[in-house]
Amino acid sequence: EGVELAFGDLREPESLAAACRGMATVVATANAVVPRGKATFEEVEDTGYDNLIAACKAEGVRRIIFMSVVPTPYDASVTTFRLKRSIEQKIRGSGLAHSIFRGSFFMDDWFALMGSAIPLRGAPAATLRRPFWFSKVFLAVAGATIDKRGLALVPGDGTARHTPVALDAVAAILAAAASAPESG
Repeated sequence: EGVELAFGDLREPESLAAACRGMATVVATANAVVPRGKATFEEVEDTGYDNLIAACKAEGVRRIIFMSVVPTPYDASVTTFRLKRSIEQKIRGSGLAHSIFRGSFFMDDWFALMGSAIPLRGAPAATLRRPFWFSKVFLAVAGATIDKRGLALVPGDGTARHTPVALDAVAAILAAAASAPESG
């Protein structure tokens, strides 16, 4: 309640202007990890966010809420992490009121990547069901290792702790932030 959806493509400034028109707050979660169509990280997460910030300013948006990632020791070498830090800096320097949320990996996707078919059952638009070569091959090879063999593919060296977060929880937090009164 209180949240209106408007869609634009970070690679198409005109669509962003139309999406931002009349909006008080923009919630931005887009990334190039699993793009629709052909896109590079730089087109989406570098130039694209420049386009979004410019559209917000031009259309009188007062606040931007950005979904980023938790900092890691690998930020400099992982393209999307490096670009998330850059986007955060751009937003902070934009003059727009802002909130930046840093979430852990989404369990809805990662449980499937760890080998469980459960997150994909009945999901109408599961990210990993999109027609990407990597997800097709990966799910064919490892997509049900938990269900079939009792083996989970956990990232790290076995000592790393992970705190996955549910997509529904993230969506609720972002919606609450967008609906909350602006603070100074």
